[in-house]
Amino acid sequence: MSIEETEQEAPWVSPDVKVHESVVLGSGSRVGHGCYLSENVVIGPEVTITHSHLYNATVEQGTIVDGSVLWGGVTVGIEATIRNSSVDSNASIGDYVTLDGAEVGRCSVIGSRLVLPYGAHLPPGSDIRCDSDVAVSPPVGTGRRMTLARVHRPVKGLYSSEGTRWAVQAGCVLFEGSTPQEVCDKVRWNIDRVGGPDEWAWEGSELDTYRAEVHRELDNMLQKVEN
Repeated sequence: MSIEETEQEAPWVSPDVKVHESVVLGSGSRVGHGCYLSENVVIGPEVTITHSHLYNATVEQGTIVDGSVLWGGVTVGIEATIRNSSVDSNASIGDYVTLDGAEVGRCSVIGSRLVLPYGAHLPPGSDIRCDSDVAVSPPVGTGRRMTLARVHRPVKGLYSSEGTRWAVQAGCVLFEGSTPQEVCDKVRWNIDRVGGPDEWAWEGSELDTYRAEVHRELDNMLQKVEN
């Protein structure tokens, strides 16, 4: 473990924490109970980490990480707050960002000074630069929240085109389209024709109720990203 040699306050690490010898801790940083820091983790000055696991991640000055997992190659800017979230590999979280209860897919980018809606489930490659790049519904029926997000696809894939796209994460199913309207229409078609993702398992009158609920929340999310 390497500690920055400055005249500022020395970092503190809870005795129960496992810290790899390659970890770099900035001055005044605090690593509390229930943490694990793998190889090549870099913690900036005045960072606070509690009840979290970090794997080959870099966290800049003044950030708070609590109850979260940051996977390999993740970078987090200054003065961010990440609580009860999972950030997948090679994602970039900007300065002053707030995440709470979020799942951030691999290779996603979140610009600076954004507060993501609670419970956002960003698909891989999400490209969130402003508030209107993402919208999150309340829990739908017996399922999870739906997330509508701008995504970037650097190359053409089996189910997607190159460039800027839009995606809806609905339960365990990811839908993509070239516009917010197109991808929401795909979700509508899915629930109208086949009842939605398997995990929803709706039947009879219950299906009619939840179908209407999904349509309403898709309309609400569209308003948020199109305004």
